[in-house]
This record gives sequence, C-alpha cells and structure tokens, in this order.
Amino acid sequence: MAILVVGGQAALPVLWASFWFLVGAGCRYGKRMLGLSCAVALAGLAGLTFAQPWWSANVAVGVSLALSIAATSIYLSVLVHRLEQQAVTDPLTGLSNRVRLEQALNHALANRDAEAGDTALLLVDLDGFKEVNDRYGHAVGDALLQRFAIDLSRGVRRGDTLARLGGDEFVVLARQVHGKQGALKIADAIHAVLRNLQAVEGHRIAVSASIGVCMLANGVRGVAPDARTLMRFADRAMYRAKANGRGQTAFAGSVETEPTA
Repeated sequence: MAILVVGGQAALPVLWASFWFLVGAGCRYGKRMLGLSCAVALAGLAGLTFAQPWWSANVAVGVSLALSIAATSIYLSVLVHRLEQQAVTDPLTGLSNRVRLEQALNHALANRDAEAGDTALLLVDLDGFKEVNDRYGHAVGDALLQRFAIDLSRGVRRGDTLARLGGDEFVVLARQVHGKQGALKIADAIHAVLRNLQAVEGHRIAVSASIGVCMLANGVRGVAPDARTLMRFADRAMYRAKANGRGQTAFAGSVETEPTA
C-alpha cells in the first residue's frame, strides 16, 4: 500500500502483492492473520482513495479490488478452516484425533479450578476387536469402529470430548463429573453401548471394553501432571483393567502414578 501511495498509477502492477500476502498469511498463520491482512488491505485501499489522485478519480477500480480481496479472503478462510479441521479429526470415525485431544486436555488442566465438578479421562480399548478383524476382515473391523464411534457419540453426554487415538483405542474426556462415581457412570454407559452392539454388516460380534480412568486431580508426588502424563496414567489403568478380564474398568491410583525409572 505504501508503494501504491508513493508510486501512484505507475505502481499499479504491484497490486498482485496484496493477494500474495493474503494467501501467504492464510496458509502459513491461519485465519486470524488472514483476517488481519484483509483488514489492512481494505483500509489501505480506502486510504488510497483519499490520498492519491489517480485512485480518487477511479473509485470503481478501488471498489472492484476491495470486493476481490474480500472474496479471496472469504474463500481462503473456508479453505483454511477445512484444513484445520482435517488436521485434528480422525478420518475413519470423524472423532477428534490425538492432537485435538491433547489441546482439550491442556485446556481442561488450565481451567479445572474454575470449572464446577471434576474432570475424568477415560481410555477405552476394545476387547475382541482383533478377533473380528481376523475373522471377517479389515472392512468389517473398520465398520465396527465407525459404528462404535456413532453409538458412543449418542451414549455419552453432550459437551464431552470423544477421540480415537488409533487402532481400537478411544478416549472420553468428561467434564463436570461428580468424583469417581460420576466417572464410573460414564464408563458403565460405554460398556452398555458395546453390549448393545451385537452385529456389524450382518456378522455377529462379541466385543467389550477395558477402560482405564484417570481423574485430572491425580499427580506424581504433588507435581501437577501434563496431558501426556495423564494419558500414561490412564493407559496403565486400562492395562490393569484388561488383566482383570473382559469388560472391566480400573481407576488410576498409586500404582499407575508412580514415576518410572
């Protein structure tokens, strides 16, 4: 814009730089920087209309360019939003992936003192999924994961974060639960979802879940945990639940939260 102010009509060939900055800002830095670049470009055009004689005499050109910049910004904003959603979404189930889960966990850790109730992290591993894959093939296994994701979304509370870590591992991040009893009710609801899931694409299945639960208040000898540490606690609890038999729930306790060498 400074070049256009100084150069006047002779500087018109550099107008392409406005679109170059828009594309660069949106693709590299996201929607906020894209919006800032669009606002600066539009403000610059408005200033040119009053400060530069050629632009004052050709208002229609400035309006056309402003509409072009606005349209380009809107299109890029939609595209960037779609790419951002793809980056944090599991492609098979449509649930959140590990990246978004860690973001939600970090947010919950940062705001847990301001929220009413406790927050629970439930790590769900499907018992018998490998047998379904081996017996009926990966297509049926994928259909099972998709069906479970849909039923899980319907069976848990609105506002809880649901994620798939990969394979047959899922996570529920439940906010505002009433202690361990509230978390246990959510775990029981997950077990009920799998009890009702008896067939996929015409094939009879028998799948249950081993669930490890970690309350966000847990720590390691008084040290506040981070997202990955909590995931490790829940993972250890899940393996203890699996060792107790199919369809079990275990809470992370002193065994899981002891630091490893």
